[in-house]
Amino acid sequence: MVKILSIETSGKVCSVALLSDNELLASYNLYYGNKHDKFCAEFVRRILSDNDIDLADLSAIAISIGPGSFTGLRIGSAVAKGLSFDDAPPLIAVPTLSALANHFSKYLSLMQVMQDIIVIVPSHSDIVYFQKFTYRGEPLSEPSLSSLEDLRSEILMHNLVVVSSTDLSSFFSDVLYFEECLDAGLIGKYAFSLYSENRFTLSSDLTPMYVQDFVPKL
Repeated sequence: MVKILSIETSGKVCSVALLSDNELLASYNLYYGNKHDKFCAEFVRRILSDNDIDLADLSAIAISIGPGSFTGLRIGSAVAKGLSFDDAPPLIAVPTLSALANHFSKYLSLMQVMQDIIVIVPSHSDIVYFQKFTYRGEPLSEPSLSSLEDLRSEILMHNLVVVSSTDLSSFFSDVLYFEECLDAGLIGKYAFSLYSENRFTLSSDLTPMYVQDFVPKL
């Protein structure tokens, strides 16, 4: 039985989840923004204690590596590293945008939609992180930064499916649009795919994905 502890701190939500064989067992989430430093480690302690699971029982620890909030990513990474003593349990570094794309690629398959996807998460002001994927969830570009206005014209031009972690429905009312709040359950589900491919990261090599250069176009 594969058990994965999942941590998501790349955005405003502080989220920790416990999954077993790709099924969600428990999830602790705080939606009141930017309290990661106070609650992340405590959520980990409580979720393991409440489910009578020790660190030694875990097959892996999944950590969302961004892009996203620099502070949140640093806190989540520090907690994950602290739990993985001598790389046991092993760490799975989960690219945040890939997890969202993977999640919604399954819906597109059921809908028989074969349009490329653009995943968007907020950065600051009207600037967002974005990355393009095929309808199967395969990356077509690297994570980048752009303004919403510039993205909108490109999305319309290329008929992209929009997947967002925050409410942008009014901005993209004329395209196929999906929205999902980022949480550790979603990160953990994608981590099982990476686990099956033995895609582990040494604690010493774990680095959040910081995207800083402003790229105005796709």
